[in-house]
Amino acid sequence: MLVTGMKQLQEHGPAGAVFRRFGRPHNQTLLETIGNPRREAADARQQAEYAAR
Repeated sequence: MLVTGMKQLQEHGPAGAVFRRFGRPHNQTLLETIGNPRREAADARQQAEYAAR
């Protein structure tokens, strides 16, 4: 498993979709894997404001 991950990193680099989170069916980029809870909350608020208009 680790060897496969290292090979994917070599092929696609750290910006590629080579990271797999537990319970996710597909690989994600590093930023998608880490996530940003504050940004997600801000996006949700903005979406709710837009829907209310």
